[in-house]
Amino acid sequence: MFADHNERPARARYSVDIYSQNSNSWQQKEILPWQIHLIRGYHPHISHSYTGFLVNESLYWKTWYINNDKEIHAILRFDTLNEKFDVILSPDNEHDYDLVVFKGHLCLVEYDKLGHIDMWTRAVGKNQNWIKFMKLPPCENVSPYVRLALICSMKEDEILASIRQLFISLHSRRKKKFLWYSPEAKTYKKIHICNTMKHFNKEIKEITYTDSFVSP
Repeated sequence: MFADHNERPARARYSVDIYSQNSNSWQQKEILPWQIHLIRGYHPHISHSYTGFLVNESLYWKTWYINNDKEIHAILRFDTLNEKFDVILSPDNEHDYDLVVFKGHLCLVEYDKLGHIDMWTRAVGKNQNWIKFMKLPPCENVSPYVRLALICSMKEDEILASIRQLFISLHSRRKKKFLWYSPEAKTYKKIHICNTMKHFNKEIKEITYTDSFVSP
């Protein structure tokens, strides 16, 4: 990121450099438009993480985007085949969201104040409009200061999720909890971590496996 003093007032801009293993060198590919205000990764504990999602040969990041002089939530996409960027507007530009990969598709997860979770995906075709395909109920006996972070889908469409503290502390990182959600029964079930893990005085993190050499 750098300050573009050709703009008045000066604006922050992103410069994109791509590393090639073939030539063992970096190449400046593009300077993103100033409307792309802030790129945000999905890492639950690092507010300035730039880690994206790789889905169908494209990388995706959450971003703030200036649209008609208004700052809105959007998604930045980088097509790794033609090495081009574009911006995808979210279904509701007013609310924050998370990005997840569900059954090989990029999905948008939206939260409301009552604890419901809406899951959206883009339709296949020319228009690629957002479609809401699942609504998760609030999880009982969960503090209002936590959020369910969806990790991945499992057999029979069950969803693995972790309980993410909105206000992070070292204690909360060591006491991380995981849940199964069954869309058929519409119920949550706690997952107990192996007792040997509790003896390590370290933070517990979850990651999803991606079978690719592309590094977001």
